[in-house]
Amino acid sequence: VALMLLDVVSFESFKSPNMKAIYPLMIAAIIIPFALPRKVWSARVEDSIARAWKYSILAFFVVTILIKMPAQQLEIMFTNVPFMKVADVRMLKFFINLSMLAIIIISVIFVFSIFNKNYWCRYFCPYGAMVGIIGWASSLRIVRDKEKCIDCGKCTKACPVYIVVEKKKNVYNLECLACYDCVNVCPVNGALDMKILGIGKKIHYAVYAGLAVGLFVIFMNTARFTGYWYNNITLQEYMYRIADIDNPKYQHKQGKFEVE
Repeated sequence: VALMLLDVVSFESFKSPNMKAIYPLMIAAIIIPFALPRKVWSARVEDSIARAWKYSILAFFVVTILIKMPAQQLEIMFTNVPFMKVADVRMLKFFINLSMLAIIIISVIFVFSIFNKNYWCRYFCPYGAMVGIIGWASSLRIVRDKEKCIDCGKCTKACPVYIVVEKKKNVYNLECLACYDCVNVCPVNGALDMKILGIGKKIHYAVYAGLAVGLFVIFMNTARFTGYWYNNITLQEYMYRIADIDNPKYQHKQGKFEVE
């Protein structure tokens, strides 16, 4: 990602023989953190290396779309590129007719998920990385009262991202999704709560859930009323394009699209 920012490498670079030669090393880098014995490195180091993947993937999209792609180019892509007008149908076709490579990747993720809780979300999902960053930057924080805590460890066991909640005063961690699971399982009232930083006011679960749903509804309806929720493709045009979806103009060639 750093090399892309510096324009040392580009998308074209990934097609070069030298870059293709290191693909096996990249695959090995995905597996090694889970395969090497504890004598080589601690579980904490192992986990940190593995989690770096999702932040790298998120950074890749941020650099590619928000930094290196002009707003005018984005507008052209979403208004004049046929592929984008049927992108959802193309995605459906992708999952209906999976390639062997896709089947292998999904199978590997499935197998690893059996032995590693939330494997995809924890280590590779860029959305999970984004949610963690938003939670880290928010004013809401899980706070533990050391005086009331009985060290039962239930909060740590309930955490879907393996944060050792029972040892922390404030859960100030990029991995925290603010899911409230640790607070819900705490057997002692007031030992573990979600609070507003600087104020110390407790946020009850019902209020927290209401705020989350309320913000989603407000965002969705604002987009509807301002015209951003729907596109300008008519049903007739949509059906016509779907019937002709195997046309080369509805495909992309290594990131390159045909423009109408």
